[in-house]
Amino acid sequence: MEKMKAVLYDKKGSPEKLSLCEIDKPVAADNEVLIRVHAVSLNAADYRSMKMGIIPKKRIFGADVAGTIEAVGKGTSEFKPGDKVMGDLEFLAGLLQNGAIKPVIERRYTLDKAAEAMNYLSQGHSSGKVIINVNPIS
Repeated sequence: MEKMKAVLYDKKGSPEKLSLCEIDKPVAADNEVLIRVHAVSLNAADYRSMKMGIIPKKRIFGADVAGTIEAVGKGTSEFKPGDKVMGDLEFLAGLLQNGAIKPVIERRYTLDKAAEAMNYLSQGHSSGKVIINVNPIS
């Protein structure tokens, strides 16, 4: 099986528990797409979930992504490989589309500094998005 890199959460309570790992690359199921993620943001919802012990099923935080469609599952006709996409929390996506809010990017971190990004959020400094770049910042 093909592998990919991901920042996984190991235990409750501390941003230091995030670690860069190699995991099995998922396959796009019916009516799904597989996105090669170029950037992901961590936000207050991720931090609060972590502090409350609400860990995502696959132990990967970050609901906001930007990337390229890598594969599409059966029944998917709106996207094709190579399409550039972004995903956001559903509620925020609606507000963005209506122009009610505008995203603010406060800081950028490389993937290997994800724990540092979560620590920054935990100190309450963030007034905007904290972006984790999957590819090196140029």
